[in-house]
Amino acid sequence: MRFNLLSPAKINLVLRIGKLRKDGFHELASLMSKLNWGDRMQGVVRKSEDFWVIFQGSDLGIPVEKNLIYRAANLFHEKFKIAFELEVKLQKNIPTEAGLGGGSSNAATTLLILAKAFGVSRAKLLPLAAKLGSDVHFFLSTDNSAWCLGRGEKLAGVDLPALPILVVKPKKAKISTGLAYCELDRQRGAKARSWFLDLKMPDYFQDSFSIPQLENDFEVLALKASKELQSVKSRLIKSGAVAGQMSGSGSCFFGVYASSVDRERAQGFFKKAGFEIFACEIAA
Repeated sequence: MRFNLLSPAKINLVLRIGKLRKDGFHELASLMSKLNWGDRMQGVVRKSEDFWVIFQGSDLGIPVEKNLIYRAANLFHEKFKIAFELEVKLQKNIPTEAGLGGGSSNAATTLLILAKAFGVSRAKLLPLAAKLGSDVHFFLSTDNSAWCLGRGEKLAGVDLPALPILVVKPKKAKISTGLAYCELDRQRGAKARSWFLDLKMPDYFQDSFSIPQLENDFEVLALKASKELQSVKSRLIKSGAVAGQMSGSGSCFFGVYASSVDRERAQGFFKKAGFEIFACEIAA
């Protein structure tokens, strides 16, 4: 079976981090949206006597065994006892250490490709998602936007319009997700393990859609630590964004615009300042 698929990026319109769980993960409440922009995965999958994953045309920068595409394929092979050859060319557009879910998206897309090739239901993929990353459940879902609770595995879909989005990549700053969680716990001190958070989904969506008040518990820490990120946040406000913040644990920011015309003006504003930007919409 040949494939040529978008492996979408995501943004967090809301990201609240709760207590540290016994399994080492944190409780969270997040409103996540897939974008109509991301990586491109193309190639072929075929039955084989042995399990093979072959990468072409992309410098992945890490050992194959640690790459989430390989890990997802290997888990699928071990779970369903199916031997196959997966040949994939990854066009990497989503920046790393950016809070945009690139690796998790690649893993989920790999599982969906293999599921289609071998007639495995989407539901049977869910136990594999937890082994790959907290965002993988969301990328496996059919929802383009959803509230994600627990460690990300409890989903409630939300219908959002195709809002114009501009993703802004800092010139230097990168943030490790693991280190971001460690710093959040350090800031909270002794209360980190018992940190209480009301994780009920805010009811922003009554009779008609309105852009919610964006929230991200990681953003305050990131802004304190980086003048560059402070500059990006300030520029988002000056660019005419209706709302904007850091996505995930960072370091990319995004702006939400009232129209594509407003976003185009903002693109020129950021280009003059030398930032790498990605114009897209919330998938709808």
